[in-house]
Amino acid sequence: MSVDRLRGVVDPETVTAVFDAVDAALDVLVDLSFDALTTPEWLALVERCESYAGTCRWLSIS
Repeated sequence: MSVDRLRGVVDPETVTAVFDAVDAALDVLVDLSFDALTTPEWLALVERCESYAGTCRWLSIS
């Protein structure tokens, strides 16, 4: 993976690889059961999802 700390990712293959990793992680996530979580644990995860959604919106407009 080619990353320049000042400019970020410097090649399209790296961007694609990172999105592939996100896709794979989401595939695992949607197959999980959340039944064992307490309400506070579940709400904390919902908050994280909202944060990720905000990041995705930022990516689409930048």
